[in-house]
Amino acid sequence: MRQMLLQEKYPIFLAEIGKHETRHQTVDELVAYFEQCIAAHGKAQFIAVFDHRTHTRGIGGEIDPAIKAAVDVVFRPQSAQPAGTGRTTARHRHRRAGRPLRGELP
Repeated sequence: MRQMLLQEKYPIFLAEIGKHETRHQTVDELVAYFEQCIAAHGKAQFIAVFDHRTHTRGIGGEIDPAIKAAVDVVFRPQSAQPAGTGRTTARHRHRRAGRPLRGELP
């Protein structure tokens, strides 16, 4: 997991999980797993699921044929931070074996 700053002030944590690194067979299974973990944690708040591939296709953007899915599960830790000052993203991209992931969060 990597920590980065979004817009030079919002800390985010990014985990890119390859298909070979999980027991889940689909992106939907993995998203459901993360949602269950967030709900069970007690100190985390689910924010959203963002489907990058569907969004990119919807605006006519180019998608590498090797990318079968690209989804962010966005949540934040419950803490003394004011709302909107922390975001954590778990990203999972299905791809052909051996192909490296391309791109990162802006």
